[in-house]
Amino acid sequence: MRDHICLIARTFPADWKISAFSTWSLTKLAEHLVKWNVVPAVSRETLRRILRERRVSWQISTTWKSSNDPDFIAKMHRILALHDSPPTDGRVVCVDEFGPLNLMPTWIESEFAALHYFALNGTDHPSHGEQNAATGAYVRWRNVRVEPKTSFAPDSPIRTWTEYPAKAA
Repeated sequence: MRDHICLIARTFPADWKISAFSTWSLTKLAEHLVKWNVVPAVSRETLRRILRERRVSWQISTTWKSSNDPDFIAKMHRILALHDSPPTDGRVVCVDEFGPLNLMPTWIESEFAALHYFALNGTDHPSHGEQNAATGAYVRWRNVRVEPKTSFAPDSPIRTWTEYPAKAA
């Protein structure tokens, strides 16, 4: 029975047609095991011990959120098309939301951190106003000279997806 529990713990909820969450929690896995009559009942602590004993981690080591949006692939291709061919009369602004924690750094945010450092040139300005003025001057200078980014991840396998994998990363 413990082997069966560990086998199920190594699967993804999507493998069981569950789209409400993308990874198991101890509570959700325990409920699933009872629902599928693998065990009549199991506590979270017992389940944790079984998994730990067999060195099964129910947590993914990298942060990954799966989408349960049925139109995800179409939306993804639309966004990639915008990156490849931005509108001539406007800009494409991309923000990647990182759960409830904060905004996940994107290349835009990384460039801003680099430009902030470059604009300040290792100096210690006496006020935030002076820091912001130096950064603003650099942003204005750079905006005159910048070329739009196109062909985002041109060789990435995501461009060939026709369905959304349960775990893509």
